[in-house]
Amino acid sequence: MPNRLADAFTRHPREAGQTYGQHLRFALYVAGQSLAAGAAAAVHAVLPFLLQHSAGRRIRALVEQIEQARRAPSTAPSSKADAGRV
Repeated sequence: MPNRLADAFTRHPREAGQTYGQHLRFALYVAGQSLAAGAAAAVHAVLPFLLQHSAGRRIRALVEQIEQARRAPSTAPSSKADAGRV
C-alpha cells in the first residue's frame, strides 16, 4: 500500500521529467502567476484605465513558460527568479 501512495504522488511528475519537488515548485509558480493575472484583470474590470495590459502580458508569458516546460521538462522554471520577469 505505501508504494501505491508514493506512486500516486510521483507518477505524473516523473512522466513530465521532473521530481516531485520540481513539479511542486513549478505548479505553485503557475498558480501564483495565474492568481496575479486574475487580480490584475479584476482591478482592470472595475477601473478600466488601470492595468490595461498587465493580465494579458502575464498570461502570454505564462503560456510560453508552460509550453517551454513541456518541450524540455527538465528546464521548467522552479521560481520567479528562474523564470525571468513576468
